[in-house]
Amino acid sequence: YRRRQTAWLEEALRRPEIASAPYLLASCHIPLLPRASEKDNPMWWTKYGRDNWGALLTAAGAQAVLVGHMHEYRINPADSTRSWAQIEGGGYECGERWFGSRKIVNSGYFPTVMDVRTENGKLVVEVWDVWHGKVVGRHEFGARRA
Repeated sequence: YRRRQTAWLEEALRRPEIASAPYLLASCHIPLLPRASEKDNPMWWTKYGRDNWGALLTAAGAQAVLVGHMHEYRINPADSTRSWAQIEGGGYECGERWFGSRKIVNSGYFPTVMDVRTENGKLVVEVWDVWHGKVVGRHEFGARRA
């Protein structure tokens, strides 16, 4: 199914309305980039997705990929290897979660809503902490390169 998803994405990125759009944002459930502590654990991220979908998105000049799965808000900014930032949304936990019998306390655990819009010629992704009703991250991206 991942090979079929890759073929679909490749075709979709060639569609005129997508290829010419000033902003390109993708979304998937499983992160394409791991945390340093997860790089050898494919349960928490998808190396296939990073290598295949990520490469296609970089070639297309995507600005960001919105992901979930890990229940914690974090961002991996774009870098010299890829055009896109990865913005990960939080889950249902409120400051803590359980991993088996171990309680993990982390202020990054809160349910999020990502408000995506264009504003003053930029793509804006605001990340809201729903429990506390406040913006915890604002990420702005210029138009993608031609």
